[in-house]
Amino acid sequence: EQCGKTLNQMAEAAFKNLRRSMELLDEFQPGVYDKIMLREKRVDRYEDRLGAYLVRLTTRELSHKETLASAKYLNALGNLERISDHAVNIAELAQEQASKRAVFSQEATRELHICMDAVSEIARLTRETLLSGDPRQARSVEPLEEVIDLLTRDLKARHVQRLQLGKCTLELGFIYNDCINNFERVADHCSNIAVAVLEANDARLLPHDYLKALDTGNQEYFLAQKKHYIEKYCEPLRAPVE
Repeated sequence: EQCGKTLNQMAEAAFKNLRRSMELLDEFQPGVYDKIMLREKRVDRYEDRLGAYLVRLTTRELSHKETLASAKYLNALGNLERISDHAVNIAELAQEQASKRAVFSQEATRELHICMDAVSEIARLTRETLLSGDPRQARSVEPLEEVIDLLTRDLKARHVQRLQLGKCTLELGFIYNDCINNFERVADHCSNIAVAVLEANDARLLPHDYLKALDTGNQEYFLAQKKHYIEKYCEPLRAPVE
């Protein structure tokens, strides 16, 4: 029970780092950057100490429920640590952009905001899923992760077009592309956490079994959710820039 409470504190710190790092892309603030770095050290301590304790617990006699919870916590803490790492990467990219006084084009900024909105939503869903342990909530994460994959691929293609047309410098292009890559990886780790929650609710379910079931296209809820997220995040890319 205490491990669960500690993991929630770790999740709060990791997702706060993610939120703050994305805000830095709009307006870089050295004080916020420094707090992100301090919070990252706290996340690392959580992973070290909680991970060591959970591993020791596996040598003890645990109930079936405790064994499932322990596996979920071990899976989640590694993914939370990586989410915080990606938040640090994004913060460092924002710092680099600010130090070079580089400014994204209106089109690139709009695209980044659409992607950041999608990442913010999957982070919120994952945080709530971890707190509640609700399997239905967990099932909302994977369709959004797949849509973020589609979205980031589209953004990278658009970015290449701007480079070819000379609308973007190589220097800014690297920063933009690295931001997109970090957003994509955050979504992947959110998906891993959601699958861990599903596993904890059904010991018969393996991660590849769950994802394979989704790929068959027989999951009406999954398809409906994916359609909703495509309309929400992919279709606005086609709208003209005002």
